[in-house]
Amino acid sequence: SYIVEIVDNVTITPKSDTPTSQKKVQDVNDSTGETTGWQDSADYDIGDSVPFQLTFTLPNNVSAYEAYYVSFVDTLSPGLTYDDNSAVIYINGNRVDALEPAGPYADTKNPGSTMVYWTIQDITAAPYNAGDNDVITIEFTATLNEDAAIGYVGNPNNLYVDYSNNPGMTTTG
Repeated sequence: SYIVEIVDNVTITPKSDTPTSQKKVQDVNDSTGETTGWQDSADYDIGDSVPFQLTFTLPNNVSAYEAYYVSFVDTLSPGLTYDDNSAVIYINGNRVDALEPAGPYADTKNPGSTMVYWTIQDITAAPYNAGDNDVITIEFTATLNEDAAIGYVGNPNNLYVDYSNNPGMTTTG
């Protein structure tokens, strides 16, 4: 909370916890049809639908916020096309109403790439009702298209999350 008056030596711990995020992909064995767990890379053919998973673990002090803003920003390489109506959001593994992203938009920093945004103004409000240490997961698919890089270079893409970072203010980071 806030320091009102300091009358002696004190130890200040400004943040009790920081959120974490990750992006994973599933792979399907072309020979057996077996699907892997979520991992860092996969091997697909052009025209295949590729499943992605975005995960964000809330900090342990979300309950101290009046509202907790979260925005997932996902950049897809030129070789991937976002599949409309494919996104599903989960809070601690429980499905919540589908949340379609804004976009896709052209990524001005990476020509040919597209960005999609999933923005939630207050993850603690209905229908999400998330709290301290809860895990938000978004799963979606993107199709590997004719612009895909074949071979070792692959089709890298990334995620960053913008989120509330001060319980006393509406700043994000």
